[in-house]
Amino acid sequence: MNVTNSECRILNAEFDVLRGDCNLVMKLRMLSSDDKLNEIRRLYFAATRDSIAAGLAKALDLLKSMASEDERERATVYMEGLAQMRSDWARQGRRKGTKRKR
Repeated sequence: MNVTNSECRILNAEFDVLRGDCNLVMKLRMLSSDDKLNEIRRLYFAATRDSIAAGLAKALDLLKSMASEDERERATVYMEGLAQMRSDWARQGRRKGTKRKR
């Protein structure tokens, strides 16, 4: 079997990954306050009944990571909106599941 040098490197890399000797590096970019606000805004507009809990949790994490009160104030309207949607959808879910007594 003839194996080229590049194929040998690929096979060795795959073996290293299987062994757990992987040196893969994933660079994470720090989000600016504008990036955080834009992500909270995106979560607000993308919220659905099924995604509201996860979206609100992620938005709260982003809010907590903001450095100043001024930055957090800019996100207030979206955070209040997410909380209100969660409340409204929870109330509607309870109404559909219960029968009214007459």
